[in-house]
Amino acid sequence: MDLFLRVESADISLLGGREENQDRVSTAIAEHAALLVVVDGMGGHADGARAAQVTQQVIIDAFWHTPQPLFDPLGFLHLAIGRAHEEVVKLGAQLPLEQRPRATCACAWCSSTPAGGRMSGTAGSIMYAAPTWSRAAATTAT
Repeated sequence: MDLFLRVESADISLLGGREENQDRVSTAIAEHAALLVVVDGMGGHADGARAAQVTQQVIIDAFWHTPQPLFDPLGFLHLAIGRAHEEVVKLGAQLPLEQRPRATCACAWCSSTPAGGRMSGTAGSIMYAAPTWSRAAATTAT
């Protein structure tokens, strides 16, 4: 019996009192999996909006270029966030450390196939994988 994933999503990001919106929200939905990504560019640093955009794009691209069904969502999230971190670091390579772009990211992997439950924590990221979903949060900074 094939299980199909049904996902409905909506997002809103308000500018508020800021000059620039540094928030990014994405949902990538395939037949048997969905990836939800929320990224907040950190204000007070150069190119927070660009850091958020790069983080979002790297993680969403990884989703679309990864064969599915995915048997290791925790590994996928760890590698995707790691790649996003590397790209954000490149953005500020020429800037003083305190001015380099930064973004905070939260991701959720939803799947119609069981992935096995496991929990792991690594420097800069907190990840959890349950039988049908995974989430990860990380701060992309140097």
